[in-house]
Amino acid sequence: MKLRTSSLLIIATLLLAAWFLAQPYIIVSQMSRAAKAGDTNALSPHVDYPALRESIKSALTAAIEKQASSQPGNDLAASLSTAFTKMIVGPAVEALVTPELVAAMLRGQKPLGKSSSKDSDTKFSMGYESLNRFVVHARNKTSPQDDLQLVFTRSGLSWKLSAVR
Repeated sequence: MKLRTSSLLIIATLLLAAWFLAQPYIIVSQMSRAAKAGDTNALSPHVDYPALRESIKSALTAAIEKQASSQPGNDLAASLSTAFTKMIVGPAVEALVTPELVAAMLRGQKPLGKSSSKDSDTKFSMGYESLNRFVVHARNKTSPQDDLQLVFTRSGLSWKLSAVR
């Protein structure tokens, strides 16, 4: 009787651990199906919109500032560009980061950019970066340098899309 109880306890623990580790894969799969079907209502519970917006704002601001600073000897243009960026990027990202944009990213399209690739041109891979961070890589097969990374973070027992790289 003791052996049977121990065996059941071990099996239950292993099943719980397997479910715990498989959770982000399951959520990404559900979100991908919803994105392909255009069901944006199914995506929203799995997205941390404030964190995602901040991530996109930071990435856009850094890219614009990098481009402005690469112009040698033009400090005034760099300062104006930084000020302009802070005024425009925030409200633009707030308005543009929607469930439809999340669905497009899950199909492998870059956020807030033109995408000429088809869904079939995108190769997806995913895995744990840490115990509480899971990353989905979307790589364009025709231009491998275009790597979109969707970062999911643990939120309780579930996972939420919280950043884009």
